[in-house]
This record gives sequence, C-alpha cells and structure tokens, in this order.
Amino acid sequence: MIDQDFVARMHMCSEIVGNVSALARVSGISQSGIRKYFLGTEPTRLVLLGISRGAGVSLKWLMCGVGPICELDSPVLKSAKQSIVKDFEHSRGRGELQGLVLIDAGNQYCDNYNVGMLNDSLPEWIAVVIQKLYWSELSRWFRGDFSVHPKTLLAESGHNVAGDDDLVKAPAELLVTIARELPSLSGELYSDVERKRDVYVLKLVLAFLRKQSSDGRQEFSTPEMLRLQIQLAAHLFDQRESERSLGES
Repeated sequence: MIDQDFVARMHMCSEIVGNVSALARVSGISQSGIRKYFLGTEPTRLVLLGISRGAGVSLKWLMCGVGPICELDSPVLKSAKQSIVKDFEHSRGRGELQGLVLIDAGNQYCDNYNVGMLNDSLPEWIAVVIQKLYWSELSRWFRGDFSVHPKTLLAESGHNVAGDDDLVKAPAELLVTIARELPSLSGELYSDVERKRDVYVLKLVLAFLRKQSSDGRQEFSTPEMLRLQIQLAAHLFDQRESERSLGES
C-alpha cells in the first residue's frame, strides 16, 4: 500500500529545491532512483538521510510527518523568509496594500497570510515552514535581518546565555516568546534601566523554567504561560525600582 502522506512530503521536498530532477541531484540519487520513491517504493535509511540533507528538511519530518519541517537554522527557513519578503515587496504595489504606509501594509499582509489569502502567490511549502506571520518578524526580514535563532538574538542583546542549560534546552517556541517579549531585541537603543530590567526578567524566567523542569510540570511551560511570567517579572522590577526611587527621595 502506497504511503500517500510520504509521497506528498517528497513532492514538497522537490518543490523546495525546484523540481524532482533537482531533488535527485542535491540528494545524490539517480534520476530513475528518485522517481520510484514518488511511486511508493520504500526508501532506505541512507536515502532518507540524503533527501533530508539535500532538501534541508528535518529527517523526522520526512520519515514520519511530525515535528517542524526544518530546524531553526535551516537554509530552508531563510529561503522561506526571503520568498515572503519578495512577495510582500511585490504586494505593496498592488491591490489592497497600494497606498498604505509600510507598517499598515505589513500588518495587512500578515493578516492576509495568516488566513490563507496568499496561497496563490507563494509556494505551498512556505506555509508549512512559516505557519503564522507577524509584522515584527516581517519588518526585521524586510531590513535584511534573516537571523533565525532566538538564542543568538538574546546573546546579541547583551544577555550572557552561554552555558545556561535552562535556556539552551528550552523548546524553540519558548525561546521565540522570550525573544519577542524582551525590549532589547527590537534592535533599537534603549536606556540602562531597560537593559537592567531585561536582565532581571531573564533571570526570573530561567528560574521559572528550572522549577518547571524540577517539578516535572512541563505542560505549564507554554508560550502563553511564559509570556505571563515575563510580564509579571517586568512588573516586579518596575515596582522594585519605584520603591527604591521613593526611598531615595
């Protein structure tokens, strides 16, 4: 019995690199060999490894259809971002985006993307790689910043995360939440007090992750819960600074 889901993933891999012939070339497989996997032949482990490396997709996703289609630092993700930026630039000159200022056009484009209105203008695999689009992300890519890993963003913002197992081992979605919530990651200049608050918030967030891990309560380590923890930590910092200022006056 042919595994149609696997065949569909093979077609997506071929679309990512251009076509079936290109997939064979980047995977190190003959043209005749690659085509039989589109007809239902079961590939070997080495073949799967070659295809995943060639197309830049996750081996687990290719084999089982679970997990992210690519890793956070994958060239596939960067290619998807570049394709979205190119489509966005093209969209600004047509349709409902015409005449809107950049921020309004960007927000409208993200809304259109998230409800599937751009399926005709973008390759199908891009929606699988980037399932939801935010203007904060799109504006950064529009400026040419295609950095992909929140840990890198955190390090660049002045937070020393090297060797901190709690942060390094945190799921990617939690790192993305941290990266979006900390003001220093906007790339703009900000005050010493704001930087000090970021460090304070990050320490409390890491303590939260440690406690979740030690208690075995990973179900609470969701982006929503983490966002609340970040907001609470920021509030505690502001309250502490306010009390300190009153004490000094």
